[in-house]
Amino acid sequence: MKRVIQLVLLVVLVFSCTPKNTEFNPFDEEFAFHSTVNLEEYDTISAGCGYFNITLTQDELQTYYQYFEDEIVAKGFDLSIDSYPYGLKNIDFEKVRDSIARIPVPSEKILQKLSVVDVIRIEIDSIKEGYREVLMEHRDGSNYHGEIDVSYDTENSVFVRRLGFFNNGKNK
Repeated sequence: MKRVIQLVLLVVLVFSCTPKNTEFNPFDEEFAFHSTVNLEEYDTISAGCGYFNITLTQDELQTYYQYFEDEIVAKGFDLSIDSYPYGLKNIDFEKVRDSIARIPVPSEKILQKLSVVDVIRIEIDSIKEGYREVLMEHRDGSNYHGEIDVSYDTENSVFVRRLGFFNNGKNK
């Protein structure tokens, strides 16, 4: 009997020491690196005002942890949806950006790409002041809000539509 109790305690101890966040989850409120993170795969990109992001790009999905001083204060992702080249130097950027924002959004394509962060359903709202709000349902049943906006990359001469999600623990 004593041996059984020791075995049960050992099993409980082993499982209680297993880290909870084994995969990157932009939606949870654990602001620490997941246990399988390989920092050599990440890039550091300045976010300004003392903040900086540790980012990992996988195809069109860029996930990140955001640091301030010496702690992770947020995390999230940016998903590139599509891009539109421009070659004219004297164009009305706001007019072009707004017309790109009105192009229908490929929701099935977005949902497929977001499956890696366990999003199972999305609803894309109508355009509001140049962006679209996106409701994302996580596999655990929780709902989160992201935004699709259009920016222009002057270095590469393209407009890019992106879905962004930022989690600082206050956006559920």
